[in-house]
Amino acid sequence: MALSGYGLTLAGATLGSLSGVKTINVGGIELDFDEIATVGDTNRITEHLPLKCRELPMEVTFKMESTVYATLRSAVKAQASDTFTLTDSMSSTDVGVGFVAFVGGKNYDTDGHSQFSARIQPKTSFVFTA
Repeated sequence: MALSGYGLTLAGATLGSLSGVKTINVGGIELDFDEIATVGDTNRITEHLPLKCRELPMEVTFKMESTVYATLRSAVKAQASDTFTLTDSMSSTDVGVGFVAFVGGKNYDTDGHSQFSARIQPKTSFVFTA
């Protein structure tokens, strides 16, 4: 069975089930580098040294539901962490402590449906379990 968005659920341990997910992107991971160059480098090409890994945020688009919109806006204002669980159609999960870092304004998709976007920033990382 192929992975699909059907049957997908997103929930916070405190915030509860966040219904109406249209699209979601679990951000992935990125490595930061420091660029090193010395006065004696004749070719002027910097050396890249790895520093730390950074887990990128979950980006979610929700169909407009007033209770979910109000809940997420309140979470941004509270600056409180929650444990988020994303479960896909194959029962794989992404779980981690994070913050609702952004809730966008209401807008319309190309079919005229009202929607809004939100960003969930992990405190450290989302753990994937197949």
